Amino acid sequence: MVEQPQATFVPPSLEDFRQAIRETAGAAGLDGWEAKELPSAANFAPFLIEELRCLLIATMRAPIEDWPPEVTESLMEWRLVGIT
Repeated sequence: MVEQPQATFVPPSLEDFRQAIRETAGAAGLDGWEAKELPSAANFAPFLIEELRCLLIATMRAPIEDWPPEVTESLMEWRLVGIT
């Protein structure tokens, strides 16, 4: 297997993150939320979007061995679902 170079994570700006949220749609995620619910959360609880962005950045910057097991497990479930 050829080892691929690892991409560098570039955190989205708050405005880019909000724009991505506004464009979401789709089925339920692993936590029971539906993507279409996110724009409403952004409208009625804008602090939630900033909190989600901070969580994304903190998670992506942390070494994978520091991730809580539930994060790693949910990502692995997503990969399995995404492949099948």
